[in-house]
Parts: sequence; C-alpha cells; structure tokens
Amino acid sequence: SWKQTYNDQWGIQRVGFSTDADSAWNSVGANPAPVVVAVIDSGLDWNHKDFAWENIWHNPGEIPENGIDDDGNGYVDDVIGWDFFTGSNKPWDYDGHGTFVTGVIAATQNNGLGIAGINPHAQIMVLKALNSFGHTRASFIAEAVLYAANHGAKVIGARSR
Repeated sequence: SWKQTYNDQWGIQRVGFSTDADSAWNSVGANPAPVVVAVIDSGLDWNHKDFAWENIWHNPGEIPENGIDDDGNGYVDDVIGWDFFTGSNKPWDYDGHGTFVTGVIAATQNNGLGIAGINPHAQIMVLKALNSFGHTRASFIAEAVLYAANHGAKVIGARSR
C-alpha cells in the first residue's frame, strides 16, 4: 500500500504475525478476553480512524463528565485514563508518538486503514505523562505506573528518552 518493495508490516511479520493460518493473531480463538494495556506516553488521538472505541479502556467506576471523582481515586472524570503532565482527564496526544505506540499495540485489524496492531483485542488505558517534546518528570511516570497497577492494567508500556 505504500509502494515500497517490502511488506508494509515486515517487522510484525518477523515475530509471528501474518495472514497465515498459524499466525499468532489466530491463536487467540474466537472470543479472546481483552487485556488492559496501559500506555504511558504523550497521550492518544482517540479519534484516529485506525482505532475502535471498544479498544480504549473505560474506568468502570467513573460517570463521564459529571465533575465528580466517582471512584474516589483522586482523579475527577478519569474515564479513559489521565494526563499526569497537566493534571486533566483529557490525555490528548499533540505529538503523535503515543498514538503511534498505541497503534502498534492495538490498531484495528482488517479495516483497510493503516496497520494492524499486535493485539487488536487489547483495551488501551491512556496515561499521558510526557509533553509534546517527550519531556517529563520521574514523578509523573511513577504516578502513572501506580495508577495503571491500581486500575487493573496487566501490561504497562512507558516511553523513555
């Protein structure tokens, strides 16, 4: 699709993901249980066409946009995660790196767009702890890791410089 001489997703194919019947994508069965993956990075463009809204984690203890910390965790309306850099419930990606990383993990399969993620059944917990230049503080990363662990993330991926 990009008109190069090699396959679009050559790297992912080298580690066992392909259209073959024995691909790792096919080993999960018909109804795979989603795993919550916390991505600690520059946020997420949750309107990106290569993501299904179902693949974004939702905090079951929060009622969206009511201005109340419904689950008592110290974060008001943290419905899909948190922006630790600015202290808000809108972890939007102004850089693109967090969206790229999330795509590698959980981009929608077989939609004719972009790429297919390693686990298109994953639910991404969006934890923004870096600004658009990739800068952060160790305390933001530590708080994001604690948040992820306290909210059931089974995998935590953090961007480092």
